[in-house]
Amino acid sequence: MVEVKDVREMLNNLSVQRVPDETVEKRIQLANTIVENEKSGSVTDETLEDARLVIASYLTLDAYADRIERSAGRIPPAMQSQLIRWEERKKIFLSYIKRGSISLLPLVEQPDTLREQWRDGDLNGEYY
Repeated sequence: MVEVKDVREMLNNLSVQRVPDETVEKRIQLANTIVENEKSGSVTDETLEDARLVIASYLTLDAYADRIERSAGRIPPAMQSQLIRWEERKKIFLSYIKRGSISLLPLVEQPDTLREQWRDGDLNGEYY
């Protein structure tokens, strides 16, 4: 289960003065709701837990950015770039939990290169 300290660690030990525990706890609850509503039946528990942590971290950072914007009038560029990176991580983990472990594997072994295919006699002519 994702805890407040886990989210703070993911965000480089974001202090309680910057984001209160109650805010982080609420973001963890939101992340749990998102994960439960988006998950497929075949996704592993470890992946679900990682997704909860990443999504809760993104939502917490977003709450912190909102606080900065309200007090300073804008979000600093460094914070904007962090938000973009965390949003990408969130999207990646959402894609993981939506598809679960279903992925199509090749039906036959595939050569690594055309040269191997040519060497093995599966390709006529030159390999380049």
